[in-house]
Amino acid sequence: MLFFRNDYGQGCIPEILDLLSKTNYDSHPGYGLDKYCEQARTLIQANMPDTEVDIQFISGGTLTNSLYRQFGDMA
Repeated sequence: MLFFRNDYGQGCIPEILDLLSKTNYDSHPGYGLDKYCEQARTLIQANMPDTEVDIQFISGGTLTNSLYRQFGDMA
């Protein structure tokens, strides 16, 4: 039997917790519009120089899976 555990059932490693504590009180616009997502977009696109893509971030696994089931075969 396969068992897939969620990705939020345990705590994080100390390095991530330290970074979270340093930015805990920073204020950001909605998910996908903040400076961290913009940096991630830039890094992803830099590793795909021959491909133009519209990089968007999805906030959870359930929504990601649902969108993939609906649109995954369009690629």
